[in-house]
Amino acid sequence: MRQMKRLLLAITACCTALLTAHAQGTTFETAQQAVGNMQIGWNLGNTLDSHSADVTGVTETETLRGQPVTQPELMEMMKMAGFNAIRVPVTWYPHMNEEGTVDPAWMARVREVVDYVINEGMYCIIDVHHDTGKTDSNYPGKGWLRADMDNYNQNKARFEYLWQQIATEFRDYGERLIFEGYNELLDNYNSYNFASFKTENRYDATVAASAYDAVNSYARSFVTAVRATGGNNLQRNLIVNTYGGCTGYGLWSDYLQDPLKKMQKPEDSNHIIFGIHAYPAIIDTSLPQEYNDEISIIRIRENLIDMFYYINTHLVSQGAPVIIGELSTSNVDASPNDYDAHREHLFRFIKTILTQSKSNNVAAFYWMGLSHKDYRSMPAFNQADLAETMLKAWYGDDYEPLLLTPDDYKKTYQANFNTIWGELQLAYDANGLNTEYSGIEVEFEDISQIAGGMLSFRLYSWIDNSSYINYQNITNTLHTINFSDVPLSSIYRATIIWRTSGRACSVKIKRAQLIKRDGTKVDATLEIKTPERLTLNTIATPLYGKAKIKVEDKGTMYYGDRNLIVPEGATATTYKWANNELLPIKTYEAGTVIPAGTGVVVSGINNKTYKFEPTDQTGEPSEGNMLRGTDEDALTTGGEKYYRLALDGDGDPASIGFYYGAEAGAAFTNKAHEAYLALPATARYEQYPFDNTLGISDHIAEPNNSNDNRWYQINGTLLNGKPTKKGIYIHKGRKVVM
Repeated sequence: MRQMKRLLLAITACCTALLTAHAQGTTFETAQQAVGNMQIGWNLGNTLDSHSADVTGVTETETLRGQPVTQPELMEMMKMAGFNAIRVPVTWYPHMNEEGTVDPAWMARVREVVDYVINEGMYCIIDVHHDTGKTDSNYPGKGWLRADMDNYNQNKARFEYLWQQIATEFRDYGERLIFEGYNELLDNYNSYNFASFKTENRYDATVAASAYDAVNSYARSFVTAVRATGGNNLQRNLIVNTYGGCTGYGLWSDYLQDPLKKMQKPEDSNHIIFGIHAYPAIIDTSLPQEYNDEISIIRIRENLIDMFYYINTHLVSQGAPVIIGELSTSNVDASPNDYDAHREHLFRFIKTILTQSKSNNVAAFYWMGLSHKDYRSMPAFNQADLAETMLKAWYGDDYEPLLLTPDDYKKTYQANFNTIWGELQLAYDANGLNTEYSGIEVEFEDISQIAGGMLSFRLYSWIDNSSYINYQNITNTLHTINFSDVPLSSIYRATIIWRTSGRACSVKIKRAQLIKRDGTKVDATLEIKTPERLTLNTIATPLYGKAKIKVEDKGTMYYGDRNLIVPEGATATTYKWANNELLPIKTYEAGTVIPAGTGVVVSGINNKTYKFEPTDQTGEPSEGNMLRGTDEDALTTGGEKYYRLALDGDGDPASIGFYYGAEAGAAFTNKAHEAYLALPATARYEQYPFDNTLGISDHIAEPNNSNDNRWYQINGTLLNGKPTKKGIYIHKGRKVVM
């Protein structure tokens, strides 16, 4: 409690600091500018927001809902597609002690995921997630923050202390990190739509007043606690949500707009954003299924027009922009959901709401779909058509998003059977696999350690009295099962089963493919049938190449095993070394082919990742190229002095070029698929900077010791004397590396 008391004193003392900060001028963009730049985003759901009071481990929490451990490549994929912002929901209560102190390991993991987003140049939002929302007896601690004044008075200090810790951790982050105070604050009845909706009479004025007062009180506490930590948090853009994230959508109750009407802007600044969550129904569940149960898009559009009118009237009018922090439809968690059962209608809805969001300057974040479970590990979109619909709705029909799909990867699997009767499903079709397919082919990497007869195929039938048969023992690395040879009339499931106890079994599957009746093959979808007895690891190897433009519109790339086509918007250049100078040899333009094993400098848009498609064409080689590379993280070879792409020690944009990667040009560990410069021992310089107009500097001389003191910066600025810092300068009409 002493820590909480110190926080309250700090908040009081912060008032003067706030006034001083505003007097000094704003360095962060305004909330309106931030929302305009975020445009369209995605929620990293069921990940850091996963929770259970008895699960406190970092990895155990992150994977609790079946999602994999988040990797930076997932954020890179979202950026490549065209998403500009990621909302990272975070649940804190399982990772707080009795005093409210957050586990440092949990805070560190949150920071790590935030960095994945920020490093891609996207906006990142972090919040306090399932600490709010519906209470659940199965999850004690969930929803400890309520839209209720008694709850606020009881938890005010703990809530402010939580935000003090979060804000302090991220105090030095720039404007692309945004805090969201709370997710969905609900009353003690767990009412959605509006406060007190779940009371006996569907409305209770006392309950509702307490709920709206509490939401505004929590909003003010959040803003005050964050500002009290100082630094960049004095002007950071902050999000406060309406009661329950409610939108005012619909006309069926006079109280639907109350969450908007009662919401107050918590401070008089241009760094506050209002947040809402939109999950409208697009299917009329009151109609029998045999009728057309899709709510007309005309009716949906009319409701959305009303919704945005109320948003503008009650929220934007207070001088703060709005985001839809969660966007989907009302049955997002159902099975089947609207994507499965009403896909085209869902797409019409998405186009409609995103078009209106854009025209009303409201950024929107899709909830959860697009990339799910194993697809995130590749990474790939499992709902690429939905992602394309969203991005075209925002950017226009002529926008061609770059969407990674499973077809961009070669997939291998490792199945780990830990006990008898572990079963791995290879394929399933309720209508019968042998209706469309003639067989299945499975290739294993190595089965030499597996005892004969212990690992076999099992085939299931709906019709035959025998529901399944163990068809073939797995004794070879390649097995083909022709369904016509199987003594079952209808096969709906094919599996692999481990039939012994006493020891575990691990088997690697190089490929599993269903054979169509025309002889073509399609990849099977492997799934665990007995999760308590088996784990399955999917290893996805990209078939494409990629290059990220990291510094001043430049990046490097190397692939030793594939020829790659240069994409639109990028070029790739090789370099030779002659007379102690680096000179360009060849520039591969868009549409041309870079031969395998060719290191290149890629030019493009800064902080953008380009996808290079593989091809069987060989491309024109570049003789004398001094750029090398590795397909794995490995020590540099092929020369005696080694350089990596970088800026000088001052970070001067004009200084971009190749610099020693280690002391005295010694070998260093090169990252996989990046290129480095390998030069002989006679190379004189520690650095070979690029020229802003010519590429690599082609007029580099050693420093001159004459008495001529007229030295210039590379941009032509006259210096007072000979420079003492490392860099590139002009002296006697020539560029000089110091």
